[in-house]
Amino acid sequence: MKSFRTFVKESNGSGGISTDIPADFHRLDQEDVKTRVNAWLEGCSNQEFMSVEAALTQLAGKVQQLGLTFETRPEISGSEGSLTLPVSQFGEKMDPAETHVLVPTIPEDLSMKIDYMTSGHGSFKIQAQLN
Repeated sequence: MKSFRTFVKESNGSGGISTDIPADFHRLDQEDVKTRVNAWLEGCSNQEFMSVEAALTQLAGKVQQLGLTFETRPEISGSEGSLTLPVSQFGEKMDPAETHVLVPTIPEDLSMKIDYMTSGHGSFKIQAQLN
């Protein structure tokens, strides 16, 4: 049986908290990163939800892992449609010495296009993509 000290040395140092987000996902000013983030968003939203609002709330939690935020209570009409929501940086980023605020690394006109539709079982599916 391994000792706890051996186990800790062999671990990745995450303290038991893991994330599936690559380290460069905050660089949304680069087109290849935005493409990979959109593939990640597709995987995050590949399920059925009780309402569009529930889907947006869960998606907002995922996007906050990237340091982004968007409105989760837009006006939704009908059983299917499309939304375009502006995306902004969540909070302020400080330099390592915490002496000044860093300039955001996301484009100013970044938005999220969300298509929603009913699945036929009374639930909703969404498709989200950063533009």
